[in-house]
Amino acid sequence: MPLALLFSFAAGHAIAQDAWPSKPIKIIVPSSPGGGTDVYARILAFGLTGSLKQQVVVDNRPGGNAAIGAQAVAHSAPDGYTIMVSASPALLLNPVIFKKLPYDPDKDFAPVSAGVISPLVFVVHPSVPARTLAELVAIGRKEPGKLNFGSAQITSTPSPIAHRLNEEINRLMKAPAIAEKLEAHVLIPVFGAPAEFAARLKSQRAMWTDIIAKIGFKVE
Repeated sequence: MPLALLFSFAAGHAIAQDAWPSKPIKIIVPSSPGGGTDVYARILAFGLTGSLKQQVVVDNRPGGNAAIGAQAVAHSAPDGYTIMVSASPALLLNPVIFKKLPYDPDKDFAPVSAGVISPLVFVVHPSVPARTLAELVAIGRKEPGKLNFGSAQITSTPSPIAHRLNEEINRLMKAPAIAEKLEAHVLIPVFGAPAEFAARLKSQRAMWTDIIAKIGFKVE
């Protein structure tokens, strides 16, 4: 799943690019410290602090399937000083599975960069007599309740600031020192412009909407 990097920015609001940044920047991560999203945010904060010449700090706001952190960003001043690094729930899954959210995923955020992709691996304990996913599914159906599992949470108007951040992030992820850190944590950089990221979000949300509708998943 891609990790989304966005910041709250009101539609039609313009800020001169050369006036930003003039004070510290906060990255809100809507998940707990130590996960892949948090690791990427801290690598990014380190790099941006040097390139933007302003302190960039990480603020973890876990809870609500990423909704708490996303709400904090959505309700912050639309000036580019509060940004969010999040996995898919905040902007892709939550709008599909929750009837009401304390933020609008389209109106309250401006896409900046797709960030990185963190590959997922499906493994089983050697004691489980399954060597393929189909075999594992068959075992689960034959003996319901016997298998246990664990998983990690996967969590129009681009502005001059969005473009500036996008350029800085793309440049940083190509820098050897940052690239090595990303590789060490099995994080694959995704390059592209803000408009490309916006299109990716739209496409993936449509995909999840279709999947969730087909399986009949609902959150009450």
